[in-house]
Amino acid sequence: MGNKNSSNASIVGKTIKIDQKLVKVKKKLTEGGFSFIFLVESVDRDRTPYVLKQMRVQVENENSKQSAERDTHMHATVIPPHPNIVTCVSHCKLPVGTNRVDYFILMEWCGGGSVFELMEARLLARNRLKNREVAEIFRDCCKAVAHLHSLTPPVAHRDLKIENLLHDDQHGTFKLCDFGSCTTQVIDCRIPLNRHERNRAEEVISKNTTLAYRAPEMVDLYSGKLINEKVDVWSLGK
Repeated sequence: MGNKNSSNASIVGKTIKIDQKLVKVKKKLTEGGFSFIFLVESVDRDRTPYVLKQMRVQVENENSKQSAERDTHMHATVIPPHPNIVTCVSHCKLPVGTNRVDYFILMEWCGGGSVFELMEARLLARNRLKNREVAEIFRDCCKAVAHLHSLTPPVAHRDLKIENLLHDDQHGTFKLCDFGSCTTQVIDCRIPLNRHERNRAEEVISKNTTLAYRAPEMVDLYSGKLINEKVDVWSLGK
Protein backbone atom coordinates (compact mmCIF):
# COMPACT_ATOMS: atom_id res chain seq x y z
CA MET A 1 0.00 0.00 0.00
CA GLY A 2 1.34 3.38 -0.90
CA ASN A 3 0.34 5.04 2.38
CA LYS A 4 0.74 3.86 5.94
CA ASN A 5 -2.32 4.14 8.14
CA SER A 6 -2.56 4.73 11.84
CA SER A 7 -4.80 2.20 13.54
CA ASN A 8 -7.91 4.39 13.21
CA ALA A 9 -7.12 6.35 10.03
CA SER A 10 -9.55 6.28 7.15
CA ILE A 11 -8.26 5.22 3.75
CA VAL A 12 -10.69 7.53 1.90
CA GLY A 13 -8.80 9.64 -0.62
CA LYS A 14 -5.77 7.36 -0.65
CA THR A 15 -4.37 5.35 -3.53
CA ILE A 16 -3.88 1.69 -2.65
CA LYS A 17 -2.24 -1.20 -4.45
CA ILE A 18 -4.23 -4.41 -4.06
CA ASP A 19 -1.83 -7.04 -5.35
CA GLN A 20 -1.19 -5.68 -8.88
CA LYS A 21 -4.30 -3.46 -9.06
CA LEU A 22 -3.96 0.25 -8.24
CA VAL A 23 -7.16 1.95 -7.04
CA LYS A 24 -8.17 5.25 -5.46
CA VAL A 25 -10.58 5.13 -2.52
CA LYS A 26 -13.55 7.46 -3.20
CA LYS A 27 -15.85 7.03 -0.18
CA LYS A 28 -16.93 4.68 2.58
CA LEU A 29 -20.18 2.86 1.83
CA THR A 30 -20.80 1.01 5.08
CA GLU A 31 -19.13 -0.76 7.98
CA GLY A 32 -19.86 -3.53 10.44
CA GLY A 33 -17.82 -5.34 13.05
CA PHE A 34 -14.21 -5.18 11.88
CA SER A 35 -15.10 -4.73 8.19
CA PHE A 36 -15.30 -1.54 6.14
CA ILE A 37 -16.70 -1.29 2.61
CA PHE A 38 -15.49 1.41 0.20
CA LEU A 39 -16.26 2.59 -3.31
CA VAL A 40 -12.99 2.80 -5.24
CA GLU A 41 -11.98 3.35 -8.85
CA SER A 42 -9.06 2.15 -10.93
CA VAL A 43 -6.19 4.56 -11.47
CA ASP A 44 -6.25 4.48 -15.25
CA ARG A 45 -8.08 6.10 -18.14
CA ASP A 46 -11.21 3.97 -17.64
CA ARG A 47 -11.61 4.74 -13.90
CA THR A 48 -13.52 1.48 -13.47
CA PRO A 49 -15.54 1.42 -10.22
CA TYR A 50 -14.97 -1.41 -7.73
CA VAL A 51 -15.87 -2.26 -4.17
CA LEU A 52 -13.06 -2.65 -1.66
CA LYS A 53 -13.60 -4.61 1.54
CA GLN A 54 -11.12 -3.81 4.31
CA MET A 55 -11.00 -6.12 7.32
CA ARG A 56 -8.99 -4.66 10.19
CA VAL A 57 -7.77 -7.55 12.33
CA GLN A 58 -6.00 -7.15 15.64
CA VAL A 59 -3.17 -9.65 15.85
CA GLU A 60 -4.48 -11.22 19.05
CA ASN A 61 -8.06 -11.63 17.73
CA GLU A 62 -7.96 -15.18 16.39
CA ASN A 63 -11.67 -15.30 15.51
CA SER A 64 -11.50 -12.17 13.33
CA LYS A 65 -8.34 -13.47 11.70
CA GLN A 66 -9.98 -16.78 10.82
CA SER A 67 -13.06 -15.00 9.43
CA ALA A 68 -10.95 -12.65 7.28
CA GLU A 69 -8.80 -15.48 5.96
CA ARG A 70 -11.85 -17.63 5.27
CA ASP A 71 -13.60 -14.78 3.41
CA THR A 72 -10.51 -14.15 1.27
CA HIS A 73 -9.75 -17.82 0.65
CA MET A 74 -13.31 -18.75 -0.27
CA HIS A 75 -13.90 -15.72 -2.46
CA ALA A 76 -10.56 -15.78 -4.26
CA THR A 77 -9.62 -19.46 -4.37
CA VAL A 78 -12.38 -21.96 -3.60
CA ILE A 79 -15.45 -20.55 -5.30
CA PRO A 80 -15.32 -20.53 -9.13
CA PRO A 81 -16.84 -17.56 -11.04
CA HIS A 82 -20.62 -17.55 -11.24
CA PRO A 83 -23.06 -14.92 -12.59
CA ASN A 84 -24.87 -14.75 -9.24
CA ILE A 85 -21.79 -14.47 -7.02
CA VAL A 86 -19.81 -11.25 -6.66
CA THR A 87 -16.49 -11.57 -8.50
CA CYS A 88 -13.22 -11.14 -6.62
CA VAL A 89 -10.85 -9.01 -8.73
CA SER A 90 -7.83 -8.98 -6.42
CA HIS A 91 -6.84 -9.37 -2.78
CA CYS A 92 -3.95 -8.91 -0.35
CA LYS A 93 -3.12 -8.53 3.33
CA LEU A 94 -0.89 -5.84 4.79
CA PRO A 95 0.55 -5.27 8.28
CA VAL A 96 -0.35 -1.98 9.97
CA GLY A 97 2.13 -1.37 12.77
CA THR A 98 2.84 -4.27 15.09
CA ASN A 99 -0.68 -5.03 16.34
CA ARG A 100 -2.88 -5.09 13.23
CA VAL A 101 -3.15 -6.76 9.86
CA ASP A 102 -5.51 -5.44 7.21
CA TYR A 103 -7.08 -7.87 4.73
CA PHE A 104 -8.33 -6.36 1.46
CA ILE A 105 -10.70 -7.88 -1.10
CA LEU A 106 -11.30 -5.93 -4.32
CA MET A 107 -14.62 -6.88 -5.90
CA GLU A 108 -16.82 -5.96 -8.82
CA TRP A 109 -19.13 -2.99 -8.30
CA CYS A 110 -22.87 -3.67 -8.06
CA GLY A 111 -24.45 -0.25 -8.50
CA GLY A 112 -27.88 -1.17 -7.16
CA GLY A 113 -26.66 -1.72 -3.60
CA SER A 114 -27.94 -4.46 -1.33
CA VAL A 115 -31.44 -5.91 -1.41
CA PHE A 116 -31.90 -4.42 2.07
CA GLU A 117 -31.14 -0.94 0.69
CA LEU A 118 -33.36 -1.59 -2.32
CA MET A 119 -36.28 -2.56 -0.09
CA GLU A 120 -35.81 0.53 2.10
CA ALA A 121 -35.69 2.84 -0.92
CA ARG A 122 -38.80 1.30 -2.44
CA LEU A 123 -40.62 1.52 0.89
CA LEU A 124 -39.84 5.23 1.16
CA ALA A 125 -41.05 5.70 -2.39
CA ARG A 126 -44.25 3.80 -1.54
CA ASN A 127 -43.43 1.39 -4.33
CA ARG A 128 -42.99 -1.98 -2.66
CA LEU A 129 -41.30 -4.84 -4.48
CA LYS A 130 -43.74 -6.73 -6.64
CA ASN A 131 -44.16 -10.50 -6.43
CA ARG A 132 -42.30 -10.95 -9.72
CA GLU A 133 -39.34 -8.92 -8.41
CA VAL A 134 -39.21 -10.89 -5.17
CA ALA A 135 -39.28 -14.13 -7.17
CA GLU A 136 -36.36 -12.92 -9.32
CA ILE A 137 -34.29 -12.03 -6.25
CA PHE A 138 -35.02 -15.40 -4.67
CA ARG A 139 -34.24 -17.22 -7.94
CA ASP A 140 -30.81 -15.58 -8.22
CA CYS A 141 -30.01 -16.31 -4.58
CA CYS A 142 -30.98 -19.96 -5.09
CA LYS A 143 -28.70 -20.15 -8.14
CA ALA A 144 -25.78 -18.84 -6.09
CA VAL A 145 -26.44 -21.26 -3.23
CA ALA A 146 -26.86 -24.20 -5.64
CA HIS A 147 -23.47 -23.33 -7.11
CA LEU A 148 -21.82 -23.33 -3.67
CA HIS A 149 -23.46 -26.65 -2.79
CA SER A 150 -22.34 -28.23 -6.09
CA LEU A 151 -18.64 -27.73 -5.30
CA THR A 152 -16.37 -30.52 -4.04
CA PRO A 153 -16.55 -30.42 -1.09
CA PRO A 154 -19.85 -28.51 -0.86
CA VAL A 155 -19.64 -24.99 0.62
CA ALA A 156 -22.24 -23.78 3.11
CA HIS A 157 -22.62 -19.99 3.08
CA ARG A 158 -24.26 -19.83 6.56
CA ASP A 159 -25.04 -16.09 6.38
CA LEU A 160 -27.79 -15.75 3.80
CA LYS A 161 -29.65 -12.48 4.32
CA ILE A 162 -30.80 -9.51 2.27
CA GLU A 163 -27.76 -7.46 3.34
CA ASN A 164 -25.54 -10.01 1.56
CA LEU A 165 -27.43 -9.93 -1.74
CA LEU A 166 -26.31 -7.17 -4.10
CA HIS A 167 -28.14 -5.77 -7.12
CA ASP A 168 -26.04 -5.67 -10.28
CA ASP A 169 -28.25 -3.11 -12.00
CA GLN A 170 -26.06 -3.08 -15.12
CA HIS A 171 -26.90 -6.71 -15.89
CA GLY A 172 -30.22 -6.94 -14.05
CA THR A 173 -29.12 -9.71 -11.69
CA PHE A 174 -28.62 -10.23 -7.96
CA LYS A 175 -25.35 -11.52 -6.55
CA LEU A 176 -24.34 -13.16 -3.28
CA CYS A 177 -21.43 -11.71 -1.31
CA ASP A 178 -19.62 -12.00 2.05
CA PHE A 179 -18.00 -15.39 2.54
CA GLY A 180 -16.58 -14.85 6.02
CA SER A 181 -18.99 -17.41 7.49
CA CYS A 182 -18.57 -20.05 4.78
CA THR A 183 -17.45 -23.55 5.63
CA THR A 184 -16.95 -26.98 4.14
CA GLN A 185 -17.03 -28.54 7.61
CA VAL A 186 -19.66 -31.14 8.41
CA ILE A 187 -20.76 -31.75 12.01
CA ASP A 188 -22.31 -35.18 12.44
CA CYS A 189 -24.53 -35.05 15.53
CA ARG A 190 -26.03 -38.42 14.67
CA ILE A 191 -23.01 -39.75 16.56
CA PRO A 192 -23.25 -38.49 20.16
CA LEU A 193 -20.71 -35.74 20.81
CA ASN A 194 -18.76 -35.57 24.03
CA ARG A 195 -18.87 -32.36 26.07
CA HIS A 196 -15.72 -30.89 24.50
CA GLU A 197 -16.87 -31.63 20.94
CA ARG A 198 -20.33 -30.20 21.57
CA ASN A 199 -18.98 -27.04 23.25
CA ARG A 200 -16.55 -26.52 20.39
CA ALA A 201 -19.28 -27.00 17.78
CA GLU A 202 -21.61 -24.58 19.59
CA GLU A 203 -18.82 -22.00 19.81
CA VAL A 204 -18.08 -22.22 16.09
CA ILE A 205 -21.77 -21.94 15.18
CA SER A 206 -22.30 -19.01 17.56
CA LYS A 207 -19.33 -17.04 16.21
CA ASN A 208 -20.06 -17.59 12.54
CA THR A 209 -23.83 -17.57 12.13
CA THR A 210 -26.81 -15.35 12.95
CA LEU A 211 -29.32 -16.88 15.38
CA ALA A 212 -32.39 -15.76 13.39
CA TYR A 213 -31.13 -17.61 10.31
CA ARG A 214 -29.88 -20.83 11.92
CA ALA A 215 -31.40 -24.11 10.92
CA PRO A 216 -32.99 -26.09 13.81
CA GLU A 217 -30.18 -28.66 13.81
CA MET A 218 -27.69 -25.84 14.48
CA VAL A 219 -29.67 -24.59 17.46
CA ASP A 220 -30.15 -27.96 19.14
CA LEU A 221 -27.12 -30.21 18.78
CA TYR A 222 -28.90 -32.84 20.87
CA SER A 223 -31.39 -33.38 18.02
CA GLY A 224 -28.98 -35.86 16.43
CA LYS A 225 -28.94 -34.35 12.95
CA LEU A 226 -26.27 -33.95 10.30
CA ILE A 227 -25.14 -30.31 10.01
CA ASN A 228 -23.87 -29.65 6.49
CA GLU A 229 -24.47 -27.32 3.53
CA LYS A 230 -28.21 -27.97 3.71
CA VAL A 231 -28.49 -25.48 6.56
CA ASP A 232 -28.62 -22.83 3.81
CA VAL A 233 -31.95 -24.21 2.65
CA TRP A 234 -33.47 -23.24 5.99
CA SER A 235 -32.04 -19.72 5.65
CA LEU A 236 -33.54 -19.43 2.15
CA GLY A 237 -36.94 -20.18 3.63
CA LYS A 238 -36.51 -17.50 6.27
